Amino acid sequence: VGSKDKPNGITLYDEETGEAYCVKIRGGQMISIPGECSSAEEAGGVEENGQVPVPSISINGNNPALVPLGADFSDLGARAKVVFNSGEEVSVAVYTFKDGALVANAELDTSTSSVEFIDYIAVNGDRFATSTRVVLIGDMQDIYATSTLQELLQLRDEPDWQAMAQSVPGFGGDPVEPPADDQNDGSGGDGGSSGDTGGTLEISVLGENPYTLVATTSLYADPGAEITGTTTATLTVLVDGVEVSDLSSAVDLNVSSTTTYNIVYQAVENDNVLASATREVVVIPATVDDGSQDSTDSQNGDNDGNASSTSDTQAPTITLLGEQEVNISVGDVYQDAGAQAADDVDGEVDVSAWLDGVEIVDWSVIDTSTTTTYTIEYRATDSAGNTNSGEVYRTVNVVEAGE
Repeated sequence: VGSKDKPNGITLYDEETGEAYCVKIRGGQMISIPGECSSAEEAGGVEENGQVPVPSISINGNNPALVPLGADFSDLGARAKVVFNSGEEVSVAVYTFKDGALVANAELDTSTSSVEFIDYIAVNGDRFATSTRVVLIGDMQDIYATSTLQELLQLRDEPDWQAMAQSVPGFGGDPVEPPADDQNDGSGGDGGSSGDTGGTLEISVLGENPYTLVATTSLYADPGAEITGTTTATLTVLVDGVEVSDLSSAVDLNVSSTTTYNIVYQAVENDNVLASATREVVVIPATVDDGSQDSTDSQNGDNDGNASSTSDTQAPTITLLGEQEVNISVGDVYQDAGAQAADDVDGEVDVSAWLDGVEIVDWSVIDTSTTTTYTIEYRATDSAGNTNSGEVYRTVNVVEAGE
């Protein structure tokens, strides 16, 4: 339908309500937008005739996601943006839903085989976009090995997208506007280092990003972010789509178990989101005490002469073995070349491989029955709890034979 330059959607009507929805592909995902598709729609979701542009959502990680029975699951979330006619983009928050309810973090029971659905919604004024991640747990991976994403989405009843969108903070408010050039008369020169930047408004994330945190009962202290390019916009913060009131000291995240959080910083002026940036907080397992020293002494740096974990702050270095991008033919068995890690204190340390936030214990999770793409992450942690994560990846493309 349409063309590469003008990719129109398809208008479908709800069988129960008769309401029209415009169904289209954006970022590789199927989205539905209330109302009929307009012939005036242009590429990138930008609409003419004064209509508010609809956000586009991109899901992080694989979809569908494959999770072994009993494995820990950490949802990688999604990101969204609004694209304007000028080509300028503004990031907007993505809200996560499970079973029709707005949640801070999608938690799944992986103790039994099942098919789970995690929904994402992004809003701009009273318009919204939706996308869904399908999670196949345990035996469901084999049962639906040849099913397409669209076939998997038909396994459940259509959600009440309108009601879900209306429950999102900010729905029906003022739509976002293109970033202002914020030109500053008389500023001249190359922008210097003082005062207003005189350019497009931006948000700089302070500190590490992604931020790796060893599982603990303590609160997470956020390094924060700062706005450049304006003096009137204020900074608001959302944790997994839910706004928090104060990040100045600490955030009450559940950091007692392994998970991943997305912290979104937004520059807001007159209820309009002018810019946004995201920090990923990855909570990893605490290292297991081998009994060689008392854990309290270790935290205090008193370990009778042994190197204290507090003196080792350098994470291991991971070296990828083999190619960074691998093509494998449909039907072939994937064999990973692995990776190596070296630490300045511990020497060689173990490397773990992760897919969609779940540690790989069986490489059969790389399903080669159909063409798709997987992104494998490699992590390594030393005895002091320093972790290298989110830096070393391998892309595995399952392609038709001969490609």
